Amino acid sequence: LEQISMADLLQVFSMNRRTGVLQLQGAGASAEVFVNEGRIEEATCGPTRAEKALYRIIGMSEGRFSFVPGRQSPVRSLDAT
Repeated sequence: LEQISMADLLQVFSMNRRTGVLQLQGAGASAEVFVNEGRIEEATCGPTRAEKALYRIIGMSEGRFSFVPGRQSPVRSLDAT
């Protein structure tokens, strides 16, 4: 995350209409952002979910991420680009 901001990373997934889960590890926290066709459908950051978790994730500036294509969220609490 030191090389690309979370906002930029999520924008890339949106523009390319990706489906899957973005997994993050950093600063003692783990997080996930589920995207479907480029739209954010769910976010978790530790025990926090939905919009509050997404704001925490966007604020992350250190850590590592990976993307698992095709995986969808069992719950949909967001509908955002």
